[in-house]
Formats: sequence, C-alpha cells, structure tokens
Amino acid sequence: QTCYPTCQNIENMEENGYLDASEFIECQQLGDANDDGSAYYTGPMCSNGGTKIKIGVFTDDLCTEFAEDGTDVDTLFQAQADAEGDANAVPFRLSYHLLKKVHDSSNCVSCLVEDNDADANDDAEVAEVCEELYEEAAKCE
Repeated sequence: QTCYPTCQNIENMEENGYLDASEFIECQQLGDANDDGSAYYTGPMCSNGGTKIKIGVFTDDLCTEFAEDGTDVDTLFQAQADAEGDANAVPFRLSYHLLKKVHDSSNCVSCLVEDNDADANDDAEVAEVCEELYEEAAKCE
C-alpha cells in the first residue's frame, strides 16, 4: 500500500482550503488586534473527553485564558476571509490529520526503560524522551 495519495493531500492541503492543525501547537496570535488592543490567540488544548488535542482560542499570549465568548478557530478564519474583502473568499478550516497521529493509541511507545541487569527492588526508569515530553506538555490533569 502506498502513501502517495495521503502525501499529496497533505502537500496540497492549503490549496484545498485547509491548514494543518499542528502548525498551531505553539501559542500564537491569529488575526489583528481589536480596536481596544485585545487579540485572540490559538494554541493546543484538550478535547472535551480529554483524549485528544484540539486547537483552542485564548485571550492571552500564553494561551492560558480560554476565550469565554464562544469564539472558535472557525470564527477567526471566517473573520480573516471577510477582512480580505473578496466576496468569493472561502475561510480556511483546520485539518487534524497529522496532529491526531500524535495521540493515536494504537501506536503507543513505552516510556519504561527495560534494564535486564536491574534488581527487582529497583525503581522503574523512565525514558528521557517521555520525561521531556511530560515536562513540556500542557498537561490535561
């Protein structure tokens, strides 16, 4: 089985009206600031079920204050399309195709470092990559 069609879809994502959600995993301002100086920021957050990552809208540049006014990414993309002044402008939508690979439970990697020489009383050792990911994670705890 070839991955060529999938690769073509990803390569042509923007031409097809989609943006890769993984491009929004760093907190960033989306669109211009409002007249009062306030702005919206996009960044990762847990889904309602807590099992997936989605891109949320926040009111601070650290992406810690969720936009309580109901503004979502689609609303911001629509505002950008409207601001272009082109009646035919179609707003972008997010594609989670690549981002969902991050939390695909069928491809889990063990964080346990196996040490055949370790004594049964020794504490389990955690893989360095897992420690680093946990330290940097937004933590849906």
